[in-house]
Amino acid sequence: MKFLKQISCTIALIMIFTVIGPTITTLTAQETEHEVTTEPQNNSNITDKELLKQDISILINDNSIINNAKITDNNMSDNEKELYQEKISNLKESAFKVDDETLAYMDHINPDIDVQLLIVQEEQIKEELAIESEVDALIAPILIRGAISATVFLLRKAGVRVLTVSWHLGLRMIERGITPKQVFDAVKYGKKYYDPKYKSTVYLYKGVAVAKKGNTLTTTYKSGVKKRWK
Repeated sequence: MKFLKQISCTIALIMIFTVIGPTITTLTAQETEHEVTTEPQNNSNITDKELLKQDISILINDNSIINNAKITDNNMSDNEKELYQEKISNLKESAFKVDDETLAYMDHINPDIDVQLLIVQEEQIKEELAIESEVDALIAPILIRGAISATVFLLRKAGVRVLTVSWHLGLRMIERGITPKQVFDAVKYGKKYYDPKYKSTVYLYKGVAVAKKGNTLTTTYKSGVKKRWK
């Protein structure tokens, strides 16, 4: 009798697994697929190498701006910088050649950036500066594209070809009300520090800090000099 009960239990377990097994497998596959697809994708026909080079011509489709960027001007006036950034910020969505997901993808392939570490550091920065919660979802993607494109334009216009502007920086610019001109001025004219906590270079100019790792501008915020900076 005991043996029969054991057989019955075994058959019952097999039947249960037969019914729910495929369901579990399907759910697991769906979860795995979801995890994979949440990583930003390159939605353009531009190669990774070209994306990281970040020439202004891969970001926007406006010949007057592209040609203007080729003419180096190390002594742009404040009015000129503001006019340039306003012109780019007023571009229609169709003028931008890459979408926000592709810009975020650039951060994932950028050897200067550890995206997960950058997110953790950003939370710490918010705590340090007592920045209120920022809701990324409320930001129109076109604003980030404009901020990044205008910052790249100003840097290239000034002959700075080596620096990459991260999607993360563009996001923080919009969240914190920091303009392309302010980022440019911080890099161009700011006092240079080293932040040992985040192992990054910081440029500070008129209360705007811009962090850099390798050749990539990673984030920006409004701040005074930190005691730990060297």
